Amino acid sequence: MESFTGELIAVIARKDGTKEKWVVTSPEEQFTLEEIKILSILSNSVLIWK
Repeated sequence: MESFTGELIAVIARKDGTKEKWVVTSPEEQFTLEEIKILSILSNSVLIWK
């Protein structure tokens, strides 16, 4: 993907502190805090901002 325009809804940090991941969605998509938490657990990360 070269570019994407969306809304930043969360930042997920890895437990080892090496990287953070941005959760960006299109205007049509919506995620609950619980869904984002599950994704962060699956990626061995910790949600640090919502």
